[in-house]
Formats: sequence, structure tokens, C-alpha cells
Amino acid sequence: MYKKIIIRLFSVILFAGISSCNQTSDLSEYGETFEKIILSKDGSFRSINIGESIEAVKAKETGNLVEEDTDYLHYDVELNKTDYYNITYYFDGSGLYETMFDATFDKKSSAEELFKNFSAFYSNQYGEPKNEEGFHIWETSSAASKKIEIALSNNSGGTENGYISLIISNYDY
Repeated sequence: MYKKIIIRLFSVILFAGISSCNQTSDLSEYGETFEKIILSKDGSFRSINIGESIEAVKAKETGNLVEEDTDYLHYDVELNKTDYYNITYYFDGSGLYETMFDATFDKKSSAEELFKNFSAFYSNQYGEPKNEEGFHIWETSSAASKKIEIALSNNSGGTENGYISLIISNYDY
């Protein structure tokens, strides 16, 4: 009887350990920079979803709020001394309808790596993207919107620096 209890207890601890390892590796497989930016394993961007109120976004967003008005919030975040990103959230009477993320890197290779990781993450969540005018585009839906578009672009071009953009928009008007 005592052996059965020990075996069951060991099994529960082992299962819990394996489960927690799997959960933490969800984002780490996409790289440290991606993990610092996305902050959410569920496919949303920073755990912020289309339709949320401005107050809900302010409560969740951890970046440095640098500007706000009744219909937008703008945040800046420094990744290190040379790389940074900004996020602007736009609102209407129904809540959040668009998120714009722009990241600037000292090295083009850093932007290319982050672009690759965002592409892999969203492809794993929503399938292969459409490619339109330099953007990778995924479509999804939520309780707040029947059509959400996620558009990702690598705008590094011929420069030494790197620059990527991500736009998440409610297309359910």
C-alpha cells in the first residue's frame, strides 16, 4: 500500500515537472528577444486582444507609456542600448481595433532573426501566411471580431540596420 502511494506521488510530480517544462519551452524556442516581446503563449500579442478597453490594455501593457489620448496609447521599450521597439494601440467605441508594433535594431541580422521567429510563431498558430506587397498575412478571429488580420513585414532593405513591423487589425467592420 505504501509503495503504491509513493509510486503515484512520484508519477504526479514527474507529470507536473514535464508539463511545466513544456509550457516554458513554448516561447523560448522562438528566441529570447521574441519571448521578451510577445509575452503570451496563447497566440495573442502581449496577452492583449482586439476589443479590449483602453483601461484593460493599460493594466496589461508593461512598456513605458510615452503618449496617450482618448483613442490611442503609445509605448516605447528598450531591448538593449541599441535595439528598441514601440507599440501603439488604437481604440474606438468597441475597444481596441488595431495594434502597431515597430522594432528597430542596430544589426539587420537581429531584425531578420526576429522576423523569422514571428513568422514561425504565427504560422504555428494560424497556418501558412499569404504574402501580399512585402507582408506575411495571417487571418484569425476572436469573440470580439470575426476577422482579424496579422500583417508582418521586414523593412530592413539595403541598410545596415534592421526594422520590422507587425500590425494586428480588426477587419470586422
